[in-house]
Amino acid sequence: MEKYWAHSARDGTSMKHGLEEHLESTAKLAEAFAAPYDPEGLAKIAALYHDLGKYYHEFQAYLDQPELKRRYRDHSSAGAVYVSEKLDDISALIVCMMILSHHSGLISAREWYKRVRKNQNQPFVQEALERGRSFLQHYQHAFPSMPTSYFDPEHPDMVSLEMRIRMLFSALVDADFLDTEHHFEPEKKALRRSLMTPEALFDLLLRFYRKLEESDQAKLPINVARSAIFYQCVGQGDQDQSFYLLEVPTGLGKTLSSMGFALKHAICTHKKRVIVALPFLSIMDQNASVYKKVFGAENVLEHHSQADWAVHETLANEKKKLAAENWDLPIIVTSTIQLFESLFSNKTSAVRKLHNIADSVIILDEFQMLPLELLEPIFATMEELMLTYNVTFVVSSATPLSFKWKEYFANVGQPIPLMKQSEELFTKHLRVHFNYHEEPLSWSDLVDEVLQHEQALVIVNTKEDALRLYQLLKGRAEETPVYHLSTLMCSKHRQDVLEQIKLKLQNQEGVYLVSTQLIEAGVDIDFPTVFRALAPLDSIIQAAGRCNREGKMHRGNVVIFNPSEGGLPRGTYQMATAQTEIILTDYWDQLHLPQTYLDYFQKLYSLDPSRLDQKGIQKMRISPQKGLDFPQIAHDFRMIDQETVSVVCGYDDLARSLIEEAKQNPSLGRTWFRKIQPYVVNLYENDPVFKDQPQSFWEIADHWFVLEADIYDPHVGLNRTMDYSADQLFI
Repeated sequence: MEKYWAHSARDGTSMKHGLEEHLESTAKLAEAFAAPYDPEGLAKIAALYHDLGKYYHEFQAYLDQPELKRRYRDHSSAGAVYVSEKLDDISALIVCMMILSHHSGLISAREWYKRVRKNQNQPFVQEALERGRSFLQHYQHAFPSMPTSYFDPEHPDMVSLEMRIRMLFSALVDADFLDTEHHFEPEKKALRRSLMTPEALFDLLLRFYRKLEESDQAKLPINVARSAIFYQCVGQGDQDQSFYLLEVPTGLGKTLSSMGFALKHAICTHKKRVIVALPFLSIMDQNASVYKKVFGAENVLEHHSQADWAVHETLANEKKKLAAENWDLPIIVTSTIQLFESLFSNKTSAVRKLHNIADSVIILDEFQMLPLELLEPIFATMEELMLTYNVTFVVSSATPLSFKWKEYFANVGQPIPLMKQSEELFTKHLRVHFNYHEEPLSWSDLVDEVLQHEQALVIVNTKEDALRLYQLLKGRAEETPVYHLSTLMCSKHRQDVLEQIKLKLQNQEGVYLVSTQLIEAGVDIDFPTVFRALAPLDSIIQAAGRCNREGKMHRGNVVIFNPSEGGLPRGTYQMATAQTEIILTDYWDQLHLPQTYLDYFQKLYSLDPSRLDQKGIQKMRISPQKGLDFPQIAHDFRMIDQETVSVVCGYDDLARSLIEEAKQNPSLGRTWFRKIQPYVVNLYENDPVFKDQPQSFWEIADHWFVLEADIYDPHVGLNRTMDYSADQLFI
């Protein structure tokens, strides 16, 4: 009997991979991955036939002599043609789309039908089916006898069908990758076996917390409050609902309290992992450090561009690299962007992890940072994950939120509050006093006010404003050091600046910091006075979280001012700022009351409800005629809407040595790109600092550029406005 192959030998020592063994093993894995939500076994069917086209003689010839130019590329149409004749319409659509997409990424519903019709009588398809006849006969009973049970053609739920395809496709793709890996790299299979249970993790958390309670600091009022919040959250973990809300003032321990609830809830509702999604790298790094301390680094996956596992070659990091492919670790710390763009992506690399999002608790921290213009499709997807895939969401924020208006938020309903007296909590733990300068204030007058304080943080809305104010304040501050912080500085530079400032604050030395809103994203810094330019209300509250953070004073001082010379980002940010100005006119002295925020969000959402689906993504998804267009959805759902370039800056010796390495070796590997991440500034393609000085950049890869080291300023990074002179250069 002739032997057919799925993959050729890779390294001269491994064996070729048998086709039938690959199909059968992949089917077992896919079936197991999708079992909780796949009663018809469609993932197994797709896996059994996904590589059926490899029976074709030209593909087998290519595997025997892979050095020859490959003429035959389509090995998915044969399986799609075969199952299209065996399944009812909806099941055929689902399985055929999975098979046809398993290398290219998810195609559109229109595309699968055209491809099946086009190829059903092609010789390469018919020959593959004939050569695979024995295999097909063996598995002829794999098809369900009943039509697909969860889809009503009279009233189609297109979002539900879309998510079903994504989840089943994820199971197929991950199973396909893993079975191939098991054959060629069996040692990696052992590295993937390290999943600690929620029960064991919860025990580690309780032990950690008990040690905190034994410390000398445990009796401080703020730590007593943190402990009470933690145990109240844990006590709610046995509820069997899917949507929860944690509103806790800044500095009262959201990181561990939300995790305490999540792990207890995972135990009680049979979930496998906890996924923590955060809006900014600074918070991701901060939270992941806490979790690693509690649970051990081996149980926590940081999945973002600057994660350590991507740079340093160790056995532990090899495990992390593997886990990053499919999120198969018990605790995942990632970005909100990666989580939701994966849920709307059509790429195999992004979709592969989705089946491990099922049966999880997802903590959406700083929830108010989600883009307003994408809230409707985001909420519809959250709803489907909760209803069908055993996912629990915990939305967490230091800003009181409202989910009162279901017409704006699909049908997710009201979340269950984890803190029963949240209004009392915000009032009791108010650590700042707000002042509002309603009349516009010039930069010069603002500097006069700042100079009346020994330590002050000033947060403005644009990088141009930060640079201008920094220069003005630095020129008048005399002996007090002035620092600047913005995304025109690489992250290593920003980290160094923050460490210097924290030391000065700790030593009670005079210090001023001028920053953009990037510092509001969970940066653990504590100023006695914060000046905040008029901005969206949630940004103002985040800014207040950098004031008297540790409760060392009775009340810190937060000054909201209206800059007469300042700029504002356009779009939603500008609209929300205008709404804040209206709210502050009447409520500036009531910013500790949750009702203020309920009024703010209600007015913001009702200004223009179409803004919650500004790109028409949800409108397209629910349409039987236009839905299931996975490439178009992926194209339209972008949380960062403009094209960016990555600019490598020669900030320190390590950065400059990596730049020299790039000059010597134009073929840069993944490790180099990971190492250089702390020295990257991301710019929009139309940013003047990039667009107006093309001679200062040389391209090393697509959308990757190196900045000449002699024009990176040691104080402000990429300087947009001032001329560089010898004493300002970072050489």
